[in-house]
Amino acid sequence: MLNSAPIGSKKKTRFGWKRWLLAIVSVVVLLALGLIWFWGNSTQPREAPEAERVLQAQSLTPFQILIPAFLPLGFDRSNVEIQTDQSGPQGEPMVRLIYSTPREVRLTLSEWIPKDAQTTDAARQVSADTTASLQACMCLCRTNGVCDLGQVMTQVGPLRVVASSSNGQLVPRNLMQAILSTLAPASGLHIFSSWEEIPLIVKAPPAVQVPVNENGIQQVMLVVSSSGYTPAHFAVKNNLPVRLTFRQLGQVGCGNELYIQWGPQLWGHLLLATPNETQVLTFTPTLVGTFPFHCPHKVFQGVMTVQE
Repeated sequence: MLNSAPIGSKKKTRFGWKRWLLAIVSVVVLLALGLIWFWGNSTQPREAPEAERVLQAQSLTPFQILIPAFLPLGFDRSNVEIQTDQSGPQGEPMVRLIYSTPREVRLTLSEWIPKDAQTTDAARQVSADTTASLQACMCLCRTNGVCDLGQVMTQVGPLRVVASSSNGQLVPRNLMQAILSTLAPASGLHIFSSWEEIPLIVKAPPAVQVPVNENGIQQVMLVVSSSGYTPAHFAVKNNLPVRLTFRQLGQVGCGNELYIQWGPQLWGHLLLATPNETQVLTFTPTLVGTFPFHCPHKVFQGVMTVQE
């Protein structure tokens, strides 16, 4: 006679496995809901936790301190280090905001108003050791060929802001550009931890329609300055020649070199040797679509739309 386990024992075993399976499923569901809640709340707009401290520090400075609305998740806004006793390149009052992550990745924003706020040439032979932090090029080029890609600069009215990162891989220059593009006063500012929540960063401006002259040529003047290209987005028609004139305002470092595409293997290249020089490129786009133009390091970027 074969021995067999009691029927009641089998039922208990099956019931025990069901209980364990139900418990595991419940834990997984709770973890998933927790993650969804965490990420949903972390990307929603909210008040800047550093705003009160920044506003208090502002009483010690002659200008309004700006903070970024967008800062990647992981940076501790609440414990931002605020330095108000700093001096700018020419002795101007300067403020530094140092944001850090638990892994000690630091993002530093240096803010000051240059003595000569009217000029676009920020590097006025101050000294060799400060030139790198003063160049008007947004990638802060010392020369046209040597750039410090760990720093990015922007101008907000008379206020100059330089962002620098302690880790160029985790906080690359294009991310610093996105951060600088959201600078605003601290009072009442809504902040974000997700790039996708801020559509103004990723959207190109409306296209400027390039006119056709009496000779059937589309003429466009493309100007590069410390704040980027003008126009940053322009539209032309296909199968009509385009005459693009390229010039710069002031010293823009690597921005004096332009690469423009109008097809998969169709590129043009212009180089300005001096701030007063202009260069002309003539080409005929045949493909409809959107094509980029940029400087060698892709710090300055724009878009050309080719229409039918």
